[in-house]
Amino acid sequence: MNFISKKLSRVGKGSEEYRVTFKPLFLAVTSFEPGTKYKLIFKRGNKRNETKEMESKQPKYGGTLCLIDYTNQEPYSDCSGFFKEKDGSF
Repeated sequence: MNFISKKLSRVGKGSEEYRVTFKPLFLAVTSFEPGTKYKLIFKRGNKRNETKEMESKQPKYGGTLCLIDYTNQEPYSDCSGFFKEKDGSF
């Protein structure tokens, strides 16, 4: 969808700003090597926010999924605009 058709589809719709906050807890990834570094990137439009690099750890119970623990990290929070449809949904 290009810029003009996106603007036209929003004509007559109300917009509201909300603060969106969430905190990732664990990320499970298939990694062939524990210790591989990852970071999460939150992207919406031209905004881009990244977490710090985290290292994957071998799970306690074996298997191929490595875990990345984000429980000690700050939550992600940003202000985002949503357009309200005529039926009340966003």
